[in-house]
Amino acid sequence: MCGSTRHAVVCVEQEFRIARCAECSFVFLGNPPDDAGLYDGYHGGSEPDPSAYAGDSPISELRELYAINRQRCAWVNAETSGRTLLDIGCGRGYFVHSALRHGYAGEGIDIAESAVRYAHDRMNIPVTRSTIESVADAGRKFDIVTLWHVLEHFVNPGVALTAVRSLLAPGGQVFLEVPNWNSLKFALSGRRWEGGNHPKYHRSFFTPSTLRRCLTTAGFSAVRRSRLSYAIPGKSPAYRIVKLTLNQFGRDAFLDFSARK
Repeated sequence: MCGSTRHAVVCVEQEFRIARCAECSFVFLGNPPDDAGLYDGYHGGSEPDPSAYAGDSPISELRELYAINRQRCAWVNAETSGRTLLDIGCGRGYFVHSALRHGYAGEGIDIAESAVRYAHDRMNIPVTRSTIESVADAGRKFDIVTLWHVLEHFVNPGVALTAVRSLLAPGGQVFLEVPNWNSLKFALSGRRWEGGNHPKYHRSFFTPSTLRRCLTTAGFSAVRRSRLSYAIPGKSPAYRIVKLTLNQFGRDAFLDFSARK
């Protein structure tokens, strides 16, 4: 992130070496594997009926994701009056589906062919197989750009955020969520990569301070960490209280940030 070549390995998992920069403390994967074909099966082989993405879904994962995406839309709506929205790394298009239902002119991009096909053909969502650079080269501009658990997949998140900024109209905003390297859950797991934080896919590991610095360096202003903590269907009130408390101290499993062009 800062350009320094001075770093030290802080964690080894199988063949993966996670390092920390000696200058800016940014944590990153020191030996990322080749991306070619890596995401072909990332979203799983089974394709649920599109109607299963609902608040009363019989599939618990989709029921939870539906609730989470509604709360993400509420967060976006509370911070901006913009209506055109691009979801980067949209997967099967579930967030775009929710955004459309909340009145946004939403669309998405992803590099996983099977996910894009599902979103387009079965969810009837405006999703294309594309990259940030391709959209930027086309001169497209949006009021809102979202990245839900996407930025950690980039080898150079600063370059990615600079490209994201170029997609925003003047005064536009970016909303993003990433795993939290400083989370209590991650610390207690003994760095065993529980909860999906496997370095096979993740290249960058953020703390509140390094993510803030990354956004600022990319040219964003009004950088703010949200205390968003999702109300998950079926979870106890005690679970909710613990999550809210951890979030206040930057120790929850995820980090949510917004920033303005």
